[in-house]
Order: sequence, then C-alpha cells, then structure tokens
Amino acid sequence: MIMKFGCSKTTVLRAIEQLERDGLVYSKQRIGYFFTLKNNQCIILRKPNISTSRSDQINELLYYNPKNGMYNYSNAVLDKSLAPHSYIQKCLRAIITGSSSFEEEFIPSPGLPSLRNRLSFLMVNRGIHCHADDILITSGDTQSLGTILKNVINQNSKILLVVPCYYGIIQFIESNKLPAVTIPLSDTGDEIDILNLEKILKTENIGLFYINPTIHNPTGRTLTTHTRNSIYKLMKTYQIPILEDDIFYDLMVGPDRPKPFKSIDDDNIVIYFSSFSKTLSPGFRVGWCLPGKFRKEIFGAELLNNSTVSSITQKILDEYLKRGYYTPHIVYLQSVFKKNNQFMKDLIAMRSENILSYTPPTAGFIHWIKLNKEFNMETYRKYCLSNKTFVPSGNIFFLDKTNTNFVRLCTGLKMNKKDITNLTFLINSLKNHLS
Repeated sequence: MIMKFGCSKTTVLRAIEQLERDGLVYSKQRIGYFFTLKNNQCIILRKPNISTSRSDQINELLYYNPKNGMYNYSNAVLDKSLAPHSYIQKCLRAIITGSSSFEEEFIPSPGLPSLRNRLSFLMVNRGIHCHADDILITSGDTQSLGTILKNVINQNSKILLVVPCYYGIIQFIESNKLPAVTIPLSDTGDEIDILNLEKILKTENIGLFYINPTIHNPTGRTLTTHTRNSIYKLMKTYQIPILEDDIFYDLMVGPDRPKPFKSIDDDNIVIYFSSFSKTLSPGFRVGWCLPGKFRKEIFGAELLNNSTVSSITQKILDEYLKRGYYTPHIVYLQSVFKKNNQFMKDLIAMRSENILSYTPPTAGFIHWIKLNKEFNMETYRKYCLSNKTFVPSGNIFFLDKTNTNFVRLCTGLKMNKKDITNLTFLINSLKNHLS
C-alpha cells in the first residue's frame, strides 16, 4: 500500500485504524486485516437528495456534513469546535479517579441529586425559584418533549403550536397523529396576536400550548416580556398548560433578557424543559424538566419510556457545574455568536436589495430569511447541492408544508475562511435565484 499509493507507513496505519473504527475491517493477530463485508455486499454511498418530503429533508439535514463531503449550515446544533473538550475530559478523569466502579453505578429517575441541586441554582439565574426535588432529569431530545405532549393533553383536546415551529415537534405530532392547531408568529418574530390567540382558545379544544419563547427555533427571535405576560394571563384564565421549551436561554445576553414563563407561573400550569444540547454538546443528551402539577404523569411516562439517563453523563455534568466551568463557557459562546451575527447582518444587508427580509437575532446562532419574491426553492436547493452545500426547504417548519419562501441558516460554530466563503455563496445564490 505504501508503494501503490505513495504515502508513509504512518498514513497507512492511520487509515487502517479509521477503517477499523468505522467497522469496515477487523484484525487477526499475526495474520492481518480483513474486510467485514461479505463478497456480495457493497458500500452504498448516499447521493445528494432534493426530495420535498419533510421526513426525507430532515434525514438529509441530519446526515450532511463535511465528513460526508457536504457543507450544512441549516442544522441548529453547536459545532464541535465550540465544545469545551478539555474541561469535559478533566471532569471525566476526576470521576474515574474518585470512583472504582463509576461505570457500574445506576442512577434512577428523577436523576442524580447533586446535579438536580446545581440545576436549581442555575434556574435562579433565569428567575425561576425551585427545589432540587422539583427537577426531573430527562434525555435532552425531542423524544422527551414528545413524552410530555402525549401524556399531558386530554384524549380529545388539541396541541396549540406557534408557527414556524421546530421540525422535530411537527414530525412527532404527525407520526403520532396528534391533533394540532397553529398560530403564526409576527413578522418581527417577537410577538403573537393576542386577540387571535384568545379567539383560538374560545373556539378550539386546546389541551396544551407548546412554545419556544427564547431564541425561537427556527426564527432566532425572542418574545417580548409584554407578550409573555399577555399569553400567560390567557392560559391561566383558560387553564391550559404551557410546555415551555427553553433550551437556548443561556445564550441570551444581558440583565434585561426576558424571563421564562415559568418565572411568573403562580398557578403551576407551566411545564418547563431545558437542556445542555445548545450550550455544551448535542451528544450529552441530558435535559431537565420542571413538570409543575403534572409531575405524576410526566414522571410515570419517563419511567416507562426511559428508566434513566446515562449515569456517567450526569456525573460529568455535575462535576462541570461544580467546578464553575459553565459560566465562562457561556460568556465565550455569547462573544463568538455576537461576531457571527454581525457578519451575517452585514452579509445579508449588502445583498438583500429588498428581495430578502431578515431581522438579525439579538443572541444565539439562528438566522431566518424570508424571500420576498416568487421563488423556486427546489431549483435553488439543487444548485446548492451541486456546489456541495445542503439547504432544506422552509416548509419543514410549517405544519401544512406549503410555505417554502424561507431559509434557515445556523452559525453555531467558530467561523473560518471556508465558512465565510460558503455562507457568502448561499446568500449570493439566493439573490441570484430571486433576481
């Protein structure tokens, strides 16, 4: 192989090690390496897809990345370049050193007591005063939100969604055939028509209101304090539970950031959910829930569907918070995203010419772009794919799948020259296809 490919022995060994990690080869001591594939098997490489199906687009959205030969600025996840790897490793070493059987320990629901205690202090910074016993550790993913949706609403009632909406919630509702009603977010993304909301509450049998009020996904916008107070007053009047998805809250900057619904919840109707997936790493899959008066239903459902969250991960996060690593890391993320957002604002402003509408986010890393002219989204997506860049249609964020004149771009990364080139290409291409 060294002679055939003209490379060093080290390079060949590294390549073989990678193949072994990927499960494509295996070794036999003193004999050599063998392919795991049988003679009649082959490796199928995925080709770029321009399907209009929501499920297909979401699968592609999660799949495409530089490792697969494609650039993807549509996925609202924190890039590994911003994860605090060295500090996480320090915490892991401390746990291993301090326990001879850490990997065997089982932590049942509601979760590690010391972690829940630290989370209760974290909640104080968000204006929420609670006890460790009020907190339930969950897996930090859509499945946990789905568990709440299914087990809180009455059998004949409907879920009320703000649209556009996180595609994972829409996909869960569709796959479980849950009835839903929608209400649009304002064009500025920071308000909801309160009169329209009350009309819906009067005419529809609403059993739960799902909302992501802070750094909303997919618009990146944040509801005003006035709007939050008006919404809560209505929900309290009609006794409708609020499922508050607040996974982006810590990325908000400044003392004047709006407080969560849970902070004004004097009637215990708010179910509060958050996680570390947008601030530390999506791979942790650890979240937490303040179930309020629905503790019995949610706790029972979590036990049935997922008896415990990884004990090791809970201990790592507990150690990370104990050592005071979290706050400096958040400050660092806020500074990175501030620079990224300024770049996106300047980039779009220079090229919009009234054919693009864009309200820069005040924090976070999500950018929602509205296209003000008739537009063939599939032609644009196909063109981007031919240039090794994946973009999904905006319709995956709407329950009726009809609205395609939107693009979500995400910059949850430490930008390099290639990222700047790719993002500039995406915006220039939008302009050219709209002209």
